[in-house]
Amino acid sequence: MWFWRFRSLRTACLSVSLALAFAGSAEAHDFWLQPEHFHVEPSANIDTLMYVGHGADRQTWGVAASRITTLRTIGAAGAVDARTALGGRDVAGQATFRFAEPGFYIFALESSEAVSTLPSAPFQAYARDEGLTAVLRHRQQARTTRREGREIYSRRAKAIVQVGSADETTSAHITRPLGLTLEIVPERNPSALTGAQRLPVLVYYRGTPLPGARVTLTNLLDDAHALAAPRTDRNGRAVFAIPGAGAYLLNVVWSRPLEGDPRAEYETIFSSLTFATR
Repeated sequence: MWFWRFRSLRTACLSVSLALAFAGSAEAHDFWLQPEHFHVEPSANIDTLMYVGHGADRQTWGVAASRITTLRTIGAAGAVDARTALGGRDVAGQATFRFAEPGFYIFALESSEAVSTLPSAPFQAYARDEGLTAVLRHRQQARTTRREGREIYSRRAKAIVQVGSADETTSAHITRPLGLTLEIVPERNPSALTGAQRLPVLVYYRGTPLPGARVTLTNLLDDAHALAAPRTDRNGRAVFAIPGAGAYLLNVVWSRPLEGDPRAEYETIFSSLTFATR
């Protein structure tokens, strides 16, 4: 059976850690769901870690499970609340899913908001690294580039898995938006790709295609450096050359200035999509 397996979850770091909200660099923002297997047999457990950071900074997302506002699975038959996959833990970081029927499935997670503050120089560097042009422009126009940066941030994440000998004709839900505030939607089912192929994706922000957003492609087996980081075109589309069989992460970040909110000057959302090709 074809599958992609990562470090054993029995030996992976599952200890409770401080919430890695910023840690002084943009790297701490990367957030995704990483199944131990992206292709399993029906009724098999799919142990899935929630990660933040990348490369040497990768670690499990050790925050209160109450920060997860939505956890659901989506198959050909529709969406199902999957909060029980957390196993009743008070701390997030791991979930276990199981599907009796063959098919392609999505895991989808949404987090609550949190507030973060960075000194001026690190905040400017973070905004540049993440390609947050609206933030940079706003700070320049408001002449606040020397002030600390405060933002309200939250996270969105999706993962696609295959269960059994799935029928490609029943995977239309994979290429449909779920309605996340910020969402990466593949225009082809990436789990069905074989070898080196092109994968077009659309980025939606509040239900509308988002132009000018930087989308980063990373190989999860070597995630210290991005494979590509194009910006979406005027239709919210970006196209990636998937180099071959492997497990991959797509990341996007978007931020907008806030008016009249005493907590922060910006609202930032981080969104990701993980999948494996054959």
